[in-house]
Amino acid sequence: MLGETLTTLQNWAVALLLYPGLLFAFVLFLAGERFAGLLRGIFTPRVYRLPAARHAALQPVYDLVKLAGRQGSQFGGAEPGGAARGVLVSAGMAAPVLALSLLPLPGNPLYAGGAAFGVIVVPVLLAVQPLTSSALRLLEGGAASLEGAGRVHRLVVGLPAILLAIAALAEVSGGHSLLLSSLLAAPEIAPQTLVRLLAGAVLLFALPWWASNVERSAAGLYVGPLLQRAALAAFWAALVLPMPGELPWALVLLLGGSLLAYVVMLWLTYGTRLGRRTESL
Repeated sequence: MLGETLTTLQNWAVALLLYPGLLFAFVLFLAGERFAGLLRGIFTPRVYRLPAARHAALQPVYDLVKLAGRQGSQFGGAEPGGAARGVLVSAGMAAPVLALSLLPLPGNPLYAGGAAFGVIVVPVLLAVQPLTSSALRLLEGGAASLEGAGRVHRLVVGLPAILLAIAALAEVSGGHSLLLSSLLAAPEIAPQTLVRLLAGAVLLFALPWWASNVERSAAGLYVGPLLQRAALAAFWAALVLPMPGELPWALVLLLGGSLLAYVVMLWLTYGTRLGRRTESL
């Protein structure tokens, strides 16, 4: 009994901290932001290009360390409402990591240990970060409240399309199961392939509505949206891409598909502003 408990705790620790949780999200958003910046440089006329910054690939890390080192953050507990803000910021960072850890990705230790989760669990967790971001804006009051209401509107707009795509994938799955793991089965008949392609296109346009802008006023507000983008990209790859049976090839496809989804969602979210540091980093 004790051995099973320790094994379960170990699986959760690995899933949350290493793969497919925090470390995977960290690598994905570093690669995604860097690749998006390279694309911006390619498609920007030479006369408008800015000089490449030193250590550009690790710029998010430097920015995060700088923000974490600041004193007197606006989310300190001494400020009125600081405790509530701290809880909201922490939830906005934790929810995307938990969503990632529950995805039935190849090699996920939770599923190797026999865990099973319903199809609605991850979308609920992915909705937490936009909600906390909206709540923080509403707490600020004034003009920020309008921006907070706008973020709730974006969440509501994307919800029907996301739920419809998930429902379609569950309906055409071989066992008609409501478990996340059942959605990873490779298509066996033409209707399953068609539904997966259509669901992938719908999700690629709908998921960016659940992404928040990065803010540089506090470390939590900086890293939360980056983790959210990584979780959304991996969620798309898990639902849409048929993973090979061999783990190394599955991991390559997963990382490549997640990176593609990350960059495309950035492009759809920011348009011609893709790669600008104030928006995309």
